[in-house]
Amino acid sequence: MSGKLGFGSKKESLSQQSTSRPYFTNTGYSSWSGTKLNLDPSIRTLQEEALGRSRGMLGNLSQGFNDYQTNTMGIRNQLVSNQSPYIQARVNPVAQAGATRLGALQSDLGLRQMGGSSFANQALSNLDFDTARQIGDASAIANAESLSAITGLDKDMLNALIGKIQVEQNINGFSNEVAQQRLHQELSSLGLGTTSQSTIYGRGQNIYGEGKFALPGTD
Repeated sequence: MSGKLGFGSKKESLSQQSTSRPYFTNTGYSSWSGTKLNLDPSIRTLQEEALGRSRGMLGNLSQGFNDYQTNTMGIRNQLVSNQSPYIQARVNPVAQAGATRLGALQSDLGLRQMGGSSFANQALSNLDFDTARQIGDASAIANAESLSAITGLDKDMLNALIGKIQVEQNINGFSNEVAQQRLHQELSSLGLGTTSQSTIYGRGQNIYGEGKFALPGTD
């Protein structure tokens, strides 16, 4: 029964098969004794070193992004405020010009002894209205420009966040890539880990797809 299943003959000739396999059992870095696989310890070392560098880069990336976000939000908050220096820079000169015109008009009316007359009141009212209109126009332009700047800042922050995520993904994948390359190299040198076989290591046994007890490279 065991002969038909392929267990008996395979089990009795394990040592012979392990010495006659057509591939290396020792690469200088990894070794296979027939029951135990010792992988190159530098695989884990490389992985840990890469992870350490990755953590450092991730930390720098996060700190840089946080600084950028903090500074950008500071500028954004200033633009949102009604007392934004940018808006004031637009409105204040118009208001000052209106005040200058008002003072000149009042002085002229006084010299002409027309103060308090209906004409003087109408002239002052017209000037106030014109000044208020100019201030409103300047404020509207400043608000529109502020909104455009805010939208630009929001887009920049979003792009920065997307870029940060992409860089994080690249950094996180780097260490795994290095370790996987070295692991594949060692397993290939030992004749293990090929795409045509699925190996499970446990209790010194190698189990393949058809359920047969066999070493790598054996029938």
